[in-house]
Amino acid sequence: MVFAQALDDRGVIAFPNEAAAVSYCERRDVESGQWSFFASDGTPLKPVLSNAAAGYVLTPDPSSAADLKKRLASVAYVEGCGISTIEELERHLNGTVQGGPR
Repeated sequence: MVFAQALDDRGVIAFPNEAAAVSYCERRDVESGQWSFFASDGTPLKPVLSNAAAGYVLTPDPSSAADLKKRLASVAYVEGCGISTIEELERHLNGTVQGGPR
C-alpha cells in the first residue's frame, strides 16, 4: 500500500501499490510539490523523476523526518483501500486492524 497526501486539501489517498499512486498523481503536480508520498508503514517516499515525460518512481526518503504518523493531526480526510477515517489510518500505521495484529 502507498499513501499520497494532497497538500492543497490535506487529504490522504490510499493506493494498493506504487503503480496506482503514480497513475493517479500527475507528474506536473508531483514536480510542483503538490503531493507527499508514504509507504504502507508511514515512512516517507520521495518521487524520483524519470526521463520519460510522464514518469516517476517512489523511493525511500531517509532524509525526511516527516513520516505519516507525525502528520496525522494535519490530515483532513482519508479514502481508498478500505480506509475511510483518520482513526482507521492510525490503526493501520500502528500495525493493527480491528483491534488485532496485522
